[in-house]
Amino acid sequence: TEIQAFFDSFTQQGYTGLTMPVASEPQGPNVLDEAIDLSTPRPNPFFGTTELDIRVEEAQHVTVTVYDALGREVAVLMDESLVAGRRYPIALDGQGLEAGVYIVRALGETAETTRQVVLTR
Repeated sequence: TEIQAFFDSFTQQGYTGLTMPVASEPQGPNVLDEAIDLSTPRPNPFFGTTELDIRVEEAQHVTVTVYDALGREVAVLMDESLVAGRRYPIALDGQGLEAGVYIVRALGETAETTRQVVLTR
């Protein structure tokens, strides 16, 4: 699947975070890096719950989704319109999830960003 291919390319290159454009217009290097700011998960690795926060440079609708190592969607943490410049807290509760590596993907109207988290038992 498309998500599996995305996950494979992400992990094979050893990234812990990745930002990619969604819009077809050319983006400057600093614009892309700051379009969606998804914080590093803390703690990571985690047992129980890990926390992140998200901020957008431009007001836009953002969906934050969690995928397992097989590329399956396991949770939607956020699906709402965000105000520019404000930080929004996000919590990933590991209850009901298997120990392993997960990808947290924030998809907005202008960019997407991912973070890798590791759930331990």
